[in-house]
Amino acid sequence: MWAHSELIKLAWTRVSKTPAEQLTAVTARYGGQPPTPSTSYWRLAVPLTGLVEGRNLVVEDTQPFTLHYGFGDPSNWTAVTDADSVSQPFGMYGVTLTAEQLSGQTQLNFIRRYGSTWDPSGNHSIPIVAAPASHLQHQSGR
Repeated sequence: MWAHSELIKLAWTRVSKTPAEQLTAVTARYGGQPPTPSTSYWRLAVPLTGLVEGRNLVVEDTQPFTLHYGFGDPSNWTAVTDADSVSQPFGMYGVTLTAEQLSGQTQLNFIRRYGSTWDPSGNHSIPIVAAPASHLQHQSGR
């Protein structure tokens, strides 16, 4: 019976374009759309293929590190800066780069340093990309 009821709810959602169990309070707050995130997270296990412009970025790791970062061509960094990580929830450490710090840039390049040892995974690059049209439609709620 449970499986049949779930199938009916899925069919209803597909036909009506609204979830069968959507709470009224959620619909009222978000207009039926999920909120647009204001921050993206990068970890070695879950790297970003691109960062949407206008978002903050948090580079995280399980141990303290210094983030050595710059912008532009990966072979010729500009505006090179270092930032020390701070303790984050769940035993993580991170460096937050704000949307303002990333504004006007097209590519972020970085490497982490642990004391005097550079990250063995090497340099990382994240293109900063324009927000897709659907992102812009939902951004007004944030």
